[in-house]
Amino acid sequence: MTTTRVRLLAAIDVAAGVAFLAYILAFGLDTTGRHLFVLSLARLAFLAGLGAFLLTTGLSGGLARTGFGLAAAGALLNLAGAVGHVATDGWSYNPFDGQRATAPWYAYVIGISALLFFIGTVVVAIAALRSTVARPLAVAVLLAGVSFLLAGPFVVPGHFVWTVAWVALGILVIRAHRESVAPDG
Repeated sequence: MTTTRVRLLAAIDVAAGVAFLAYILAFGLDTTGRHLFVLSLARLAFLAGLGAFLLTTGLSGGLARTGFGLAAAGALLNLAGAVGHVATDGWSYNPFDGQRATAPWYAYVIGISALLFFIGTVVVAIAALRSTVARPLAVAVLLAGVSFLLAGPFVVPGHFVWTVAWVALGILVIRAHRESVAPDG
């Protein structure tokens, strides 16, 4: 993969992260279709950042591939759940406001997908920490992964911290890739 493409993947991570931070500040967070759809797009962009990390570090072992596969499945399922939310109940419905006795099907898909993305990111970080490459970047991936645990109990600040961690990872990947690989146009 060329330097330009890796930087583009990391830049997608950074740009989407900054856009999601602006969204949080402008609209706040809730569990409506709009929020869950925007969050799913951010998660896809963070997956691009995770891919840029793997390409920059050259990690390609089974653990790294497994982690990336879990994160990719999580990101894609999250998008499917968000689209399902909008298709089933519209942009503004909140499935957790107590109007239904049980959560709708897409709430389970979104919950499982978020866990898959979290676990996949942490597995990639573990693979990186076990290797000798890019230890500071591996710590950044680990922080980006585990910071998601803050999003549940501390909704707005938790999502904010989680997003800042992904933006920081994207910036660090761009910087590390710039320093380790000569530009190839």
